[in-house]
Amino acid sequence: MFGISTAWCSGRVNDGVELLSEISQTGLNHLEIDYRVTGEMLRQMRPHLLNGDFTVLSVHNYCPLPDGRSREEASRLFPPSTFDAEERRLAIRYSIRTVQLAADLGASIVVFHLGQVEMAQDLDELNELFLQERIQTAQAEEWRKTKLTERRSLAAPYVDAVLFTLDPIHEEACRLGVDIGAENRLRFNEIPFGDECEQILSTFRGGRLRYWHDCGHAEINHRLGFLNHEKDLLVRFREHLAGFHLHDVCKLKDHLAPAQGDMDFRMLKPYIGDTTINILEIHHPATAEQIRAGVEYLRGLGLS
Repeated sequence: MFGISTAWCSGRVNDGVELLSEISQTGLNHLEIDYRVTGEMLRQMRPHLLNGDFTVLSVHNYCPLPDGRSREEASRLFPPSTFDAEERRLAIRYSIRTVQLAADLGASIVVFHLGQVEMAQDLDELNELFLQERIQTAQAEEWRKTKLTERRSLAAPYVDAVLFTLDPIHEEACRLGVDIGAENRLRFNEIPFGDECEQILSTFRGGRLRYWHDCGHAEINHRLGFLNHEKDLLVRFREHLAGFHLHDVCKLKDHLAPAQGDMDFRMLKPYIGDTTINILEIHHPATAEQIRAGVEYLRGLGLS
């Protein structure tokens, strides 16, 4: 079973009913409610979410979009890795609100971005080496080694901050029976990276902390030489795996409809099943027709 993220149209539609109408054109009625959805849009959507027209499988933190904040900044709000006490307070407050929303809507999980290690992370040079088919050269390896050495020297207090921020959120998630999904991120300075995912999962072992796999993010980091998509993520964290953001990748551009890029989705087949939540996280300008075709493409590969 596939669902679709409201991210496909939440950045360009202001009315919740109109948003659901657009999504209905994809033929999918299982949803992830994303962080660009405002409180007013959610109020407009709620009757349709509760009467069976649509089923909410997951919610993406922070949802709804906090009042007074723009959609453009939504993905950068209140990183759990922050050292700022007020920003951490807001991260906890709005995360708990999202967990409560998920429970209210019958969703089983909230997907989280966990913040970042503050450092320069301009990827232009590495991206260009990939486009020149030189990603396995000594120059690329030296670039990665230098950046990752710097990251390791800085990371520990940011990861500690994430664990500190997550603690009261996780407590509420346990109370309500909602999972927290730690999403693998796109940029190498973001959290979790490498062993950090193991550390975070181990800290909350036995609770509601799970791993959420974004296949596009993983694929791009694989292409840039940072990791092995399957071995370092899917195999390593399989026992913790809760669900997927599914989208295609063309070179280094992601969030495309399946079959619009060049990613080999067959790799995901052993990991997708009845127990995983499978969300198409596709962005504009993908069309409803491309999304419908993408779903059929995935089903044709035996993914469901």
